[in-house]
Amino acid sequence: QASLDVKSGREEIVKEFLITLEKIPVLIYELIATEIWRLKIFPLLLKVERPAKSVIPIYLVLYHEVALETFLE
Repeated sequence: QASLDVKSGREEIVKEFLITLEKIPVLIYELIATEIWRLKIFPLLLKVERPAKSVIPIYLVLYHEVALETFLE
């Protein structure tokens, strides 16, 4: 919804709710946490782990980081 609001030039309702409810710091914290995970933990998983049975959990963490970056842009 936030992306559609920006593209169409409409009022940014989602952004206003996040500001009003003071959730921006939570999003920034989540972004920092996922970036640290990607930089510190992910390389260790690649070294230590055998071929994963499921890559979905790793994909979800990486996708979460990208989604947060895009949303906060």
